Amino acid sequence: MPPDESAVYRSSAPPPTEAAMPPDATTHATARRRAALPAWLRQHAPGPDAIELSLVGGVFVPSAAHELYDGRVGFRPLARAAPSVGARIDYFALPWFGFELEGTAMPTRIRGGGRALLAGFRGGLVLRLAWRLAPFVVGGVGALAVSSGADALGDDLDESFHVGGGLQFFVNRWFAIRLDGRDHISHRRDVGGGPTHQPEVLAAVTLRLGGAATRDRAAPPDVPADHDGDRLADAYDHCPNHPGPLPHGCPQSDRDDDGVVDDVDACADTAGVAPSGCPTPTDDDGDGLVVPDDRCPAVRGSPTDGCPIEAPVRVHEAISPALADLEGVLVGVAFATGEDKLTVPARATLSRVADALQANPGVRVEIVGHTDDRGDAITNRRLSARRADAVVRALVERGVAAERLVARGAGGDEPIATNATAQGRAINRRVELTILRD
Repeated sequence: MPPDESAVYRSSAPPPTEAAMPPDATTHATARRRAALPAWLRQHAPGPDAIELSLVGGVFVPSAAHELYDGRVGFRPLARAAPSVGARIDYFALPWFGFELEGTAMPTRIRGGGRALLAGFRGGLVLRLAWRLAPFVVGGVGALAVSSGADALGDDLDESFHVGGGLQFFVNRWFAIRLDGRDHISHRRDVGGGPTHQPEVLAAVTLRLGGAATRDRAAPPDVPADHDGDRLADAYDHCPNHPGPLPHGCPQSDRDDDGVVDDVDACADTAGVAPSGCPTPTDDDGDGLVVPDDRCPAVRGSPTDGCPIEAPVRVHEAISPALADLEGVLVGVAFATGEDKLTVPARATLSRVADALQANPGVRVEIVGHTDDRGDAITNRRLSARRADAVVRALVERGVAAERLVARGAGGDEPIATNATAQGRAINRRVELTILRD
């Protein structure tokens, strides 16, 4: 089957050369960035208008110069580290921007004896990448408090600032886990002491409410999904999980290892040569034509079809107007795509041709098949010859003597219109009748 008149792979609509993008400029850029990400990084990624509820736990490291004490009691150092547990609520108006409130409790010991309960209350802003594995930064304000007996540190409350960052992983549509580290900046002990730093590391388990995951939104109507990243939308991709070239998106194969891929290899199971992929044909009779173009491979013949040249029958009688009008392109003689099977309208046309030939019994004619120039030239000549043969057979079935008919396949070598346009190529795909004269 010639590649110029058939498509190995078909879909209900022409496949795009690149996944279509929405017209809006902002959405266009966002969609292109998402399309460049691996599929697993787009799956379950956060969406807008989402609430996240979290239970948190970690370690808080009090400063050796903290100011968490009642001035009437006096300073006492705290243990080097304290467990931290609490809860957090976030609201993300956009997938990448949100607000959060958080409260934690940190039970700890006082060096030298005694216990104290530290507490943190914070509010802040979160900026993150809207990916399934999302780096983020956080910052905000709040307060640190201490509660203990009057013989320890007493009760105190200091304002604080915090900055930090981390990673959040969205397990599925409903759950995520988050790991972050932050620095709490508060007052250093003594008046005019400046700030002091108190680090904290937290892990959280999160319940997601709202905010459909990006996997559910990754392919809006104007942005077809392309999971294998071969720039062919999944709706048209015959191998959506394996990248491959157009038109079908599947990896190319070459079963016979001849360097011609199976899609264009006319002999896919037999090693051959480019461009057809078939074994190199031979010219045993030395007439310059090889099989299948040589219709008489054992006898030296003409450069047209390889058969001995026969003198045309002399026309001793006038050609009827009905036959003369048919000379040239046989209008209405057409075939199924890539085949030599005549269509139903073609058979009706050939019945009129047969009637005209029978009315002119002394006339020989040549039937010539033509294709456009797309695809392999040898394959096209082979198809055009088969089509010319099909017309001859149809005329013989309608009573025309076979010796009055000569068939020839010209392939795409004799165009009558340009092959640069679809209309021109359609004109070039034709069957012609030529009256053989002296």
